[in-house]
Amino acid sequence: MSYKQLHCGKRADIKAYVDDEGKCLAQEFLSKLPENELKAIHFLFRKFAELGMIHDENRFRHEVGPIYEFKHIKGARICCFFLRNDQKKTIVLTHGFKKPTKKVQRKEIERALRIYEEISAHPN
Repeated sequence: MSYKQLHCGKRADIKAYVDDEGKCLAQEFLSKLPENELKAIHFLFRKFAELGMIHDENRFRHEVGPIYEFKHIKGARICCFFLRNDQKKTIVLTHGFKKPTKKVQRKEIERALRIYEEISAHPN
């Protein structure tokens, strides 16, 4: 298990989880987004990295337990959690998905929680 650095800002780092097989689910999802959605998501990442938080629940919100979501208006969601780090905030992207309805996608949250638990059990 490792991480891929995506954005480094004044107040936070954004990394993507890479599993033991070398797969980076968040980056795979991002690579399939249309260019306009990808630009909007990367804008949110940069904003978060510079400010350390996004205070707009339409763009970034707490879901359950340690899991948060970056959100795009067209339904793209990227699950993430905060990694314990003394120097500055670090957020780890677990994976992404398209949300077709307003209903919370329980299986996607459970998937993010499994990755969180794996990382928590084996801190670097």
